[in-house]
Amino acid sequence: MTNRKTPRGILETVVYSKDLPAAREFYEQIIGLTVVAYEPERHLMLRVGQSMLLIFHPDDSRTKEISVSGAMIPQHGCDGRSHFAFEVAEDQLTEIKQNLAQHGIPIESEIHWSGGGHSLYCRDPADNSVEFATAKLWFDDEP
Repeated sequence: MTNRKTPRGILETVVYSKDLPAAREFYEQIIGLTVVAYEPERHLMLRVGQSMLLIFHPDDSRTKEISVSGAMIPQHGCDGRSHFAFEVAEDQLTEIKQNLAQHGIPIESEIHWSGGGHSLYCRDPADNSVEFATAKLWFDDEP
């Protein structure tokens, strides 16, 4: 068996949106994330605890060559809806539901998982599936 180091976690998650101003309003004003970097036609970068949510304009990230410190960032992009989950505490779920309702954002689904986890799903302005999930969805002990 090889003795190799495994990753410690997910540093960043990427989704795509052609309307970055609407994405910024949703994630900053409604969800409450902190904007780290923003270029309205290219990208939106938001802090989520010790991780980052990156939102790229798919046409830009798929076709333009971007160089940072003399090195090229590989082109990437996707078409259609994607999905990711925010980790939340069980006692935050009621407040999250109320906040989404106040902003007219419907809960698409709510699941009480057999292992004890709890998830709420809604859509962002780009129609990506946004999940708010307790850690018990995947782990026995919540932090």
